[in-house]
Amino acid sequence: MNERQQAAVAELADDLDAPESVREIAHALAYRAFAAEMQMGRSIEVIAASAVYAAFRRDGESHTLDEVSAEADVDRTKLGRMYRCLADELDIGLEPANPHEFVERFADSLDIEDRTEAQAHEIVTKSVEAGLHAGIKPAGVAAAAVYLADCDRHGRLTQQEIAAVAGVSVVTIRSRFNEQAHLLGGDEHGKIPASRWQYLDTD
Repeated sequence: MNERQQAAVAELADDLDAPESVREIAHALAYRAFAAEMQMGRSIEVIAASAVYAAFRRDGESHTLDEVSAEADVDRTKLGRMYRCLADELDIGLEPANPHEFVERFADSLDIEDRTEAQAHEIVTKSVEAGLHAGIKPAGVAAAAVYLADCDRHGRLTQQEIAAVAGVSVVTIRSRFNEQAHLLGGDEHGKIPASRWQYLDTD
């Protein structure tokens, strides 16, 4: 890995305030990617961003694809494809990001009460147990859980406020919120679309 490639990884890690463990994993993954000549037809920035994103995932840190792509100033779709290619080509076992980690981050950013955060965690747990997280971005699941928990307690936060912190759209929050509210018995809030029932555990 040459100096320019190393610098691209280091700079992005700095911008995202990555801990040392993430930096080490990112540099190792980037080294393997460049050694395997995976940069052919791809920019150094995309390779570096995918290595950093994968490192966050491996280390259990929660950063969305949108956050990394925005900070790296690379196309989100290209980053997502490169990330999947990196995982496949280098045979990296990457578990899906945990929605609970995002709840903690959003709770800190939104300065919500401990009881509201705890309720959001309960909502996420029930959503995961029911299978409603399948095929869904963990940040969206967490954001909706925070919104639903706040609605049940105070109704202080708006969907727009949470969407801005979570890096997801208001439509995403509204959709996940409807599913979670229906799952928990609040039919008046909305319903789970027929296309999503396949994910529910009906045993």
